[in-house]
Amino acid sequence: MKKIRIPDITVNGALTIIASFIAAVIIVSTIYVFAAGKATPGKKTSAPAQTVSQSENSSAAESYAAFTGLGRIRTATAPSGEKKDGAGIPVVVSPWFSYKAGDVEFYEELSRKSGILKNIIKEYFSQQTAETLRKKGEERIKSELCAELNAQLTLNKIQALYFSEYIFLD
Repeated sequence: MKKIRIPDITVNGALTIIASFIAAVIIVSTIYVFAAGKATPGKKTSAPAQTVSQSENSSAAESYAAFTGLGRIRTATAPSGEKKDGAGIPVVVSPWFSYKAGDVEFYEELSRKSGILKNIIKEYFSQQTAETLRKKGEERIKSELCAELNAQLTLNKIQALYFSEYIFLD
């Protein structure tokens, strides 16, 4: 019986062969996709968050996307007279708002100015006591914040502001 000799392959050699195979598969599939006309470069380079459909009463069914890029904001209210240490009450809010789906320019403006928008919200809560905020109510707070946020935006305006979280940590 004749022995078959298998060449000695080192780990580096095996990894080189595997990497070459993967690179060849990527190159061949890329060429195939472009040659078949299935590639659409530049499409969907920035995907807005969620899509929300407008109410059923609307004659033109437009779709909206939710901008949730501000995330969870933690701040504190202005100190009130009843607190002896002079610190405000911590507040946690998660604001979001809708905009027309496909308005990529407005989405990019919101993303670019998200730091400014967060600071406006933090400043708003830090200038008022918890009692004042509770008396105003959530709807009035949203409308006042919406006006302040819109003052910073140029391409479009926020129609309504929503909170997925709105918590006072007493």
